[in-house]
Amino acid sequence: MKRTRKLWAMLLVALMLVSSLGLGLADGGGNSILGVTGFTTFFNPYFQGTMIGYAWPCYEPLAYLHSATQTYTPCLAESWEVNAEDNSLTIHVREGVTFSNGDPMTAEDVYFTIQSRLDYGTQSTIGNPSRVEKVDDMTVKVYWDFFSLNYESWILPQYIFSKETFDEKGLDWICNNMMGTGPYEMTSFVPDVSLTFSKRTEGYWGETLPDASTFTWKQYADTTTMLAAFLNGEIDKFESSDPVVIAQLEAAGFVGDPGTSVTSYQYYAIPLNLDENDPLSKKEVREAIYLHGIDWDTFAVICGGDKSYHSSVIGMKESPFYDESIEKCSYDPEKAKQMLADAGYPDGFSTKIYSIAGLMDAQAAILQANLKSLGIEAEVVQSDFSTNQGEHMSGKTTSGIVFFVQVISSDQQTDRFNKHFNPNGATVSRANNWGEELPVLWANTVSAKTQEELEANLLAYNDKYVNDECIMWPMNINSSFYFYQPWYHQDAMATAVSSGFDPFYVVVDQH
Repeated sequence: MKRTRKLWAMLLVALMLVSSLGLGLADGGGNSILGVTGFTTFFNPYFQGTMIGYAWPCYEPLAYLHSATQTYTPCLAESWEVNAEDNSLTIHVREGVTFSNGDPMTAEDVYFTIQSRLDYGTQSTIGNPSRVEKVDDMTVKVYWDFFSLNYESWILPQYIFSKETFDEKGLDWICNNMMGTGPYEMTSFVPDVSLTFSKRTEGYWGETLPDASTFTWKQYADTTTMLAAFLNGEIDKFESSDPVVIAQLEAAGFVGDPGTSVTSYQYYAIPLNLDENDPLSKKEVREAIYLHGIDWDTFAVICGGDKSYHSSVIGMKESPFYDESIEKCSYDPEKAKQMLADAGYPDGFSTKIYSIAGLMDAQAAILQANLKSLGIEAEVVQSDFSTNQGEHMSGKTTSGIVFFVQVISSDQQTDRFNKHFNPNGATVSRANNWGEELPVLWANTVSAKTQEELEANLLAYNDKYVNDECIMWPMNINSSFYFYQPWYHQDAMATAVSSGFDPFYVVVDQH
């Protein structure tokens, strides 16, 4: 599928909410203002972070994966081939592409970008490749120890960075500056205040450029302040899964759009089983609580409003591998109490809930109350997101219940499983004891030869993970809705999973 830039010469850009960031866009005669609640690192060789949500005017991926069609549009990669014989993906780098400083982009830059994931410990985000090889000046080959249908989704959405700039400027410079191949270049960055991109005047490899002259991300203190900016017409787009905010926007006359690919937040409780003396290390205890001890449907509505729901699938009801038979929770508190007694805890026990302050307060309070009704006293320990990830989900905390939240979309489940929910994943891999069966099931999943086999294996893996071992308790799903100003129009092709947005598929009328 060729990139038809000429058809989109008058199109501007949009944005994607990533994890805890809220983003928006406002047009002012060719100079656009976007909202963001905070900037993470721009680039270093071990962490791209949520920069993917605001760096897309400057950086480009090897290919765009469009949610609406689940197809790839070649970008910095002109073409690629998957080889099932040697478990590899060969990337043919586009010729004639330059970074904004004029340096040509070659296979050396692609090799550097991918190899840095292996060198600095983030290889799980791209499927743990065994090695990367620069075949020639315009060809790179990535190898794995197994065949997978996910090679493309692991590698092609990667932003490509300049090795020469990194070597010349060093880590400190590159973490506060951007040097990409995109139609815009970074021209100003004031920490905690703003980030501005200006349209490149020359050297862009594409046939045309977007119409906007500049894009400025203005940092807001919080999403409430940014919501006020949207209501005042200062921001063109606002995304939320908060039922109170959604009701407020609807009352103001805005109509929520779930988007071309349904996007949601899924909230999880992870019962740690790393301490063999802890009650939660017993499967029977985890089963009692998750399968029968909590009315998850009511829990979901209380936490997220009437649009929220519970699903035992790690993912959504719109997931391609969703099967209603996996929904095995049946609320029966008396049965749960009897199972706890049979497991050796007739009087319950004490534990801790490690929650993310300000993000999962409702979930923590309601789970605490539900556990108390079963005789389980749970102390709520609140922390920030970094502590939650760096301490409680890293293996340093061996007992208790850790809360986690993940942005998901209906067509993104294999990506989420690959990156987060497997024995080698970047997020929950050290948070529990995986036993012997789950690693085998995961190996079968990633080595599936057909899409049908992949979906069946994902369902089996999910069922074992959630309903049999009960080492992940999906709590509730809050669907996200996009709200737009009347002058904002987004084509279905704008959304690009894992690589920000394609800036040529969004229209903002002059106003």
